[in-house]
Amino acid sequence: MNPATHFPRRGSSLAETVVAVAIVALLAAVAVPELAQVRSRARVEAGAREVASLFHKCRSQAVSRSRSVALKFERQGNSYLYAVYEDTNGDGIKISDIASGADRLVAGPSHIGDSTQGVEFSILQRPPIHKIPPQSGSITNMSDPIQFGSLDLVSFTPLGSATSGTAYLSDGDHMQAVVLYGPTGRTRVWRYVNEQNRWVQ
Repeated sequence: MNPATHFPRRGSSLAETVVAVAIVALLAAVAVPELAQVRSRARVEAGAREVASLFHKCRSQAVSRSRSVALKFERQGNSYLYAVYEDTNGDGIKISDIASGADRLVAGPSHIGDSTQGVEFSILQRPPIHKIPPQSGSITNMSDPIQFGSLDLVSFTPLGSATSGTAYLSDGDHMQAVVLYGPTGRTRVWRYVNEQNRWVQ
């Protein structure tokens, strides 16, 4: 017998190559969308944490400086800008004092998308979306992601209290919310689970 017939076969057939390529393509088709979802959730979470940190910083400044500090949100097209103001005449932060310059601009205006690309103050347009516990029912004003009263002004007092309300952030696929509890000035971040239509921490 020819010894060459005992050599192991080298290489692979065309059929094996096609199968291998198909498996790799299938794995990629599954992994790429999932990776995109993970990155989307991470961006929105980063935006929410940034807002919570901003609230905490304003509260700390108000307490340490013994004067009111406020965040003023202003709609610019489909986005929101926010700026930080400090009370300089002892009567709290007022829209009229901001307009006249009596309450000093400390920082901003800034845009949340500058640090978390693709994230805006917005509510997912997928009604009905349940309210954040312990509230019941569904969000009715889907066009208002800054729910701190009609002035969109979030004030922090020297005693540590603040304006109660909620700021919603989304990238169009995922959403989180930063709830500010007025009496204590504390914040809590909630994540919306699309598939279950509920909020979790």
